[in-house]
Amino acid sequence: MTHSLHRQGSKESLKNEYIVLTFGDTYFLAAQRARLRRIFPGLYAFFEGVALELGTLSILQAIRKSFQPKTKKKSRDAVLLHSKEELRNYLRKLKEANAGKSAVKSVVVSGLFDEVNGCLKELNLCPHTVQFSLGYFGRTELLPSSEVLEVTTMCGHCMVSHRLMERLSRDVAQGKTTPEEATRVMAKLCNCGIFNEPRAVKLINELAKSIPEK
Repeated sequence: MTHSLHRQGSKESLKNEYIVLTFGDTYFLAAQRARLRRIFPGLYAFFEGVALELGTLSILQAIRKSFQPKTKKKSRDAVLLHSKEELRNYLRKLKEANAGKSAVKSVVVSGLFDEVNGCLKELNLCPHTVQFSLGYFGRTELLPSSEVLEVTTMCGHCMVSHRLMERLSRDVAQGKTTPEEATRVMAKLCNCGIFNEPRAVKLINELAKSIPEK
């Protein structure tokens, strides 16, 4: 599951928007664990099963953390790409970087299925899991408008309030701020950095034009 899965909008609006999340361990213990799993898969599976059965996984995780180097480098990265070509090149580089390496990365790609799947086929990559967003269920009349959701769902952790989006749209309509400045305010709230600012500028400008003048 990924927090970038539920972005709203038309196919045309989402066509050039791809989010790539990479999760990886560069720690010494994780690299050795991956190496053992590759060379002795049966033995590794046995000891892993014993560790889970005895409830010692938390102890192993504590040992793993003790080997973590004191660095500001993140083990998780989020990248927002704006074209299929950018996505293809980025995935190619990830594939080449991981070839023959002992440290394993998990890569999650969000975007229109046909576009993403086409890139994977070109690079001879096979997805482990495919997930689809089925939209909203229940009392959908309580949700903000679809125009507002197109912007707020760019932050999968729901850190961009729909009320903030509505207020900024009114400010743009009244000339109190610009679409670019309003977008920067909202983008700062998205800690994972996958808020699509160029798309948000266009959407908030369109919404502001539809607000009647007082």
